[in-house]
Amino acid sequence: MIRGRNRYPLLSGNARKRSCWIGVLVFGLLLSNVLFASDDLASVVHLKRGKLWESFTIGNTGQQFDNFRRHDYCMDWPGFDYEYVGTDIGGPYSHHAGSGFCIGALIGPDSLLLGIERWGLFPTSSIGTSPNDKYICTKNRLKYPNGENYWLQSDPNEAEEVVETVWEFNPSYVFDQDVRSYYLPIKVDRTARAWSGSQKDEDYIIIDYTITNTSFSDPDTLFDTYILFTYSFSVNHRSLQILYPQIANGGNRDNFFEYDSRRNLFFGYNGDYTEEPGDDTYDYWPTGGPDGEGEWLAPAYAGLQFLYISPNDNGEENHIHDYTWSAQDPTITTNPFSAITGLDKGSYTVLEEPSLGAYRAGDGEEHFGTERMITCVSLGPWTLLPGDSIRIVTAEVIGGISYNEAVDKYTNSFIVKMGKYTLFDNAERAQFNYDHGYNVPDPPPAPSFEIGRSDPQLGNVISWSDSVESLADADYSGEEAYDLAGYRVYRSVYLPIGPWDVIADVELGSADYYDAASGRYSVVDTNVTAGQGYYYALTSYDTGHNSWPPDPGAGRVRSLESSLHANRRMEPFYTGPPPREDFPSVRVVPNPFVMESGYTMPRDQDVIQFVNIPGNCTIRIYSIQGNLVKTIRHDDGTGMHKWNQVTDYGQFVESGVYMYHLYSEGTKKSTTGKFAIIK
Repeated sequence: MIRGRNRYPLLSGNARKRSCWIGVLVFGLLLSNVLFASDDLASVVHLKRGKLWESFTIGNTGQQFDNFRRHDYCMDWPGFDYEYVGTDIGGPYSHHAGSGFCIGALIGPDSLLLGIERWGLFPTSSIGTSPNDKYICTKNRLKYPNGENYWLQSDPNEAEEVVETVWEFNPSYVFDQDVRSYYLPIKVDRTARAWSGSQKDEDYIIIDYTITNTSFSDPDTLFDTYILFTYSFSVNHRSLQILYPQIANGGNRDNFFEYDSRRNLFFGYNGDYTEEPGDDTYDYWPTGGPDGEGEWLAPAYAGLQFLYISPNDNGEENHIHDYTWSAQDPTITTNPFSAITGLDKGSYTVLEEPSLGAYRAGDGEEHFGTERMITCVSLGPWTLLPGDSIRIVTAEVIGGISYNEAVDKYTNSFIVKMGKYTLFDNAERAQFNYDHGYNVPDPPPAPSFEIGRSDPQLGNVISWSDSVESLADADYSGEEAYDLAGYRVYRSVYLPIGPWDVIADVELGSADYYDAASGRYSVVDTNVTAGQGYYYALTSYDTGHNSWPPDPGAGRVRSLESSLHANRRMEPFYTGPPPREDFPSVRVVPNPFVMESGYTMPRDQDVIQFVNIPGNCTIRIYSIQGNLVKTIRHDDGTGMHKWNQVTDYGQFVESGVYMYHLYSEGTKKSTTGKFAIIK
């Protein structure tokens, strides 16, 4: 516990029901200037650079809880914007549906309730940005809004991405004159940190809370303060959408949970949905994956870890007071406080003893696999004098088999189960990070890259500069600080999350790829198909080191690689020849189109390509009867154009033979041809 100086009076008696209008006016005017003349306050801040994506709203981690419905990034892993895929693939890989903490305290030992706030479930009921709100959020922002600390180039002793949030009791809040008004004179500082550029550290986000008693007059002490963290894990959103769309909006009912006391880690995974026949643990989809040979849709283990908890009144540091998994009715909107009588006073008892919550589950096991579960973790009690603070540091941690393994037809459920140990590895890495003052061994930065087309050979050219090779690793000195050893180029032909294949391992200064005169590397990917889209990513890796100077006792540091998720193209690059004006070379691919295009990307299953065309031309498509079906204006300078078989009237074309007329805007010449569609 942190002792400090006091700030605001803790109102009592009639003072709770009065407002000091001068204070309201002055505080309101000052606060409005702070809130609305600043870029520091956003309703939601996203971390979406690396592999683990998250949202930070006012009072919540992730979205505000909405009965397990998914609205925003909530431990999305691997993270990607599924809307950009171009077709319905079942949605994102989200792993919870809104989380946070609730807090309550008494006026005196075993005395009257001072206040309770259920922010973990309903933050906007009392937190806002207006001078009239009970608690006012004055900051919710990215510390480095333009990526200034990517690759730790601005501050090597801080995370690459940092979200800072502050909300605080409003001493000028006008209470209802006719009801007993509960409140807590506290300030909450929340700082979320992500090391999104490192493959070793991109699977966790550390969230650091400091809660301060801001009162300064009698009674001014918060007695028996309890905090209840509520995490609505729902592993995994996409698997529900694909396999059980009838219950997808209601959250996972097939999740199982465990508590690892050695790591202070509460985690869940996708188990067997007992209301359906067979064992669907990890949700296997027999026709999923890029080749339609199967995909494990929910292979992840998602957890909440407590890295540090201030000593409680019994002197117990890092102590979990109590916990439960609260089962929620699958047919109606419920939460751990739903059936409590005497809402405020009853809710306080749940903070201390969460098993008293509505639809209580004891240790929850009898409800695993049938009902939606909220993980409830109770911390405390603390006595907070004016100015005192408590600190709680958590980590959202996730682990599991890679996406490459998830779509490998030889992966079985035992292999998926072993993914739990990657969760443990990531949790231990998060603890190591916190224990070392938010400092870990870092990989070298990865350079930005460009993609172009080769000529005359069909291929894609991935190129980048050598600029990052002059950047030193801040943990080392001398020549050892310049430890970049090489680069790896990755490619996916399915989704921006993979599966990824290494198509080139480029050693530093390799004569096969490096041009010293221009200071640039180039890799030509010739194993390509015209009309096929490809996602690319570029990483850097270092030499490894015999020791780590900030903690020599940590032992040898193996070669570290940057995150491919942090340096990937989210839009596919389509292979195609350069523009051509010699019309005999124009082709339609595939021709005939039979059922589907044959391209592996989900967005391209209905695509027909016109290749070897002029860079500036007009293509008109007609039915065999001569009716105009589609007019295509091609002007991007390439020799290829995609058509999704949608007419000018927004309808899909039917099976049949079609004619095309192509007119070159450059040569003013034209050509015709035909193709067939069979569905």
